[in-house]
Amino acid sequence: MDNIQSAVVDPNIIALCRARLAHEPVEGFLLGRGTRKAKVMFVGEAPGASEVMEGRPFAGQAGKEMDMYLDRLALTRAEVYMTSTMRSRPYKEKTIVRADGQKVISRSNRTPTKVEIMRMRRFWMKRLPGCSPGSSLPWEISRCTGSLAVMRLSHPYTGN
Repeated sequence: MDNIQSAVVDPNIIALCRARLAHEPVEGFLLGRGTRKAKVMFVGEAPGASEVMEGRPFAGQAGKEMDMYLDRLALTRAEVYMTSTMRSRPYKEKTIVRADGQKVISRSNRTPTKVEIMRMRRFWMKRLPGCSPGSSLPWEISRCTGSLAVMRLSHPYTGN
């Protein structure tokens, strides 16, 4: 099978990732998606609310922008691999008081912390098609969105 779908994953990996982030404000679980034969990879910082709801990388407004970008490159999602440095959506909560006095808790996306990224690092390269610890990246083009994605690709897998 050439396609890698976010729904196909060992449940033990999900449980371990969630356990490592149990005390962090994160939600959902999302893997990369695309083909093992991709020569182009896009790496985002972390899933957002839209990605968690739809179960795929680069959804919502980011997805619309990604689709336009792919169209300009004459590529489709089926021809590339998309992922992010985090598997879960990091969020921050804010209490909003409505005009009627009712309090509502709102969650917004936030940048992952260094602690969160360090807890997930051993899974990151392992889940990329064609990669293993210490190997070079097999893609001709890698496009990162967000500074954390750039750092994750530029700093090789270093163990646990």
